[in-house]
Amino acid sequence: MNNISDSLKEIRLSKQLTKTEVSEITGLSTRIISNIENNKHCSFEDVVIYCEALGYILDLKKKKKPTIIIIEANGEVKE
Repeated sequence: MNNISDSLKEIRLSKQLTKTEVSEITGLSTRIISNIENNKHCSFEDVVIYCEALGYILDLKKKKKPTIIIIEANGEVKE
């Protein structure tokens, strides 16, 4: 999950959004946003909401071990 946390923070910063702005868009508290970005306790649903607010979706692919891929709405993959 650490890769996801880092990727989401990187995406947020590239969009020049503050945690407060993401909180307002998602309805999630800034504490939850911080927890997601710092790989602390959060629900999968919160991560999905966060991704969608940034224009991405989470795609779970089953391989030998589950893999989570973040996909931008235009199809660009961010692993």
